[in-house]
Parts: sequence; structure tokens; C-alpha cells
Amino acid sequence: MPQDKIISKGSPAPLGPDVQKDGVNFAIFSSQATSVTLCLFSPDGTTETDRIKLPQKSGDIWHGFVKGLKAGQ
Repeated sequence: MPQDKIISKGSPAPLGPDVQKDGVNFAIFSSQATSVTLCLFSPDGTTETDRIKLPQKSGDIWHGFVKGLKAGQ
């Protein structure tokens, strides 16, 4: 993960990506997963740039907040 991005527990709601002023919260439902890894790609979608494991699970919702991430990344 790039040094300018910090992952924290975030929030289980709302589901999906939620762009905020200082980063993006991700909340993903899975009743079967033992972990969830977020994969980020280059703007053209051809190169994987980062893998970020979501650090928190609340019920069946995996979530994490990536500080410094912006819309479109």
C-alpha cells in the first residue's frame, strides 16, 4: 500500500465504496468469506497497484477506511 494511504476499521454502512473528504470507506457483504482483499488498479485498469486487506468484520460485513484514497482510484 502506498505510504500516503492508511487503513483503519471504517464503518459497516453504507455498503459499497463511500467517498468521503479524507478517504474512502469500503463495506462488503459476505456470509462465507474468511477475509476480503481490496484490489486497486491503474487508471486504465490494466495494472494492479495495491492490495488492501479489509481489517474489520461486523456480522457479515467486512469493512475498512482507506485514508488518502480518492474517487476513481
